[in-house]
Amino acid sequence: MPRDIIEAGSLRDGPLLSTARLPGKPPGHRFGKAFMAAIIEMDGVSFSYGAEAEHALDDVSLRVNEGDFVGIIGPSGAGKSTLAACLSGAIPHHFTGELFGSTLIAGKDTCDVTLTDISRLVGSVAQDIDAAVEI
Repeated sequence: MPRDIIEAGSLRDGPLLSTARLPGKPPGHRFGKAFMAAIIEMDGVSFSYGAEAEHALDDVSLRVNEGDFVGIIGPSGAGKSTLAACLSGAIPHHFTGELFGSTLIAGKDTCDVTLTDISRLVGSVAQDIDAAVEI
């Protein structure tokens, strides 16, 4: 299945989002069905881990439609983990710093809902699964 590569805003050193799309179908068509509802929307999101720190994310705007399969790729230190933390609600609920812009999950601002509510809709797979899960 071909992939369209979309820039995900100004993350340091240019990580990209990759979304799977059906050939010959416009954005929003997945697996033969039209899914036009955005499940994730980021608008002008910037984040730094401290008041004097460099932005880990700088003015990132993106939209992920329901049914999209998204991968985040890029070099070390580019902001991939910070982006994932924003999408999972860990920023602003767990990590502190300076956050600007908005992140909406199913139309709800991550600043206004609990981590439990966000975790019902957003999941992630860590790069090193053995470090994330102890058996």
